[in-house]
Amino acid sequence: MARHIRLLAVLLVLSVAFVAFAVTEALHYGNAATVTNRGTFPNVATPIGFVRPARTKPIAFDLPALSADPRGARVTLAEFAGRPLVINLWATTCPVCVLETPALARVYKLVHTQVAFVGLDTLDGGSPAAALAFARRASVTYPLALDSTGIVATAYGVPGLPITFFVTASGKLVGENIGALTVATLEHYLHLLFAVNL
Repeated sequence: MARHIRLLAVLLVLSVAFVAFAVTEALHYGNAATVTNRGTFPNVATPIGFVRPARTKPIAFDLPALSADPRGARVTLAEFAGRPLVINLWATTCPVCVLETPALARVYKLVHTQVAFVGLDTLDGGSPAAALAFARRASVTYPLALDSTGIVATAYGVPGLPITFFVTASGKLVGENIGALTVATLEHYLHLLFAVNL
């Protein structure tokens, strides 16, 4: 009887360890969540993670700021010239994006003097006001823009959300991550690509 109890205890520990590993991996690489409310992007069949992009230049954009500013402020790629840049495409209708955003916000607060961040709310089925409210709850302090038609995502050939692009200070696109980033993974990429030390 005692032997059976020990065996059950070992199996329980192994099961808990496996579930914890699976959850960690899902958060680390993303769950292939995409903007499906408008059917624009196909689902990512499997998590992809970091890849070296085929293109070398980022897609230029000039989009309305996601803000309550009545003056209609704009967010452009050009305003970030001369600094390393992280471009994150997301939506409140993407569950993995919602999980990922606080990690981006946290890392940005640590590196904002060295690296610029910008978030593009992409083909979001919710209202801009709801997206802005979510960003505030997630403590986002980097600039956010509204890509309501998905023009930037389409130009990049985005397969799904979330997706993050890494651009050097000289304007070269050096990496992209398809799926959710964690704090540790993002910090690793910033060190690897931009020599940022935290």
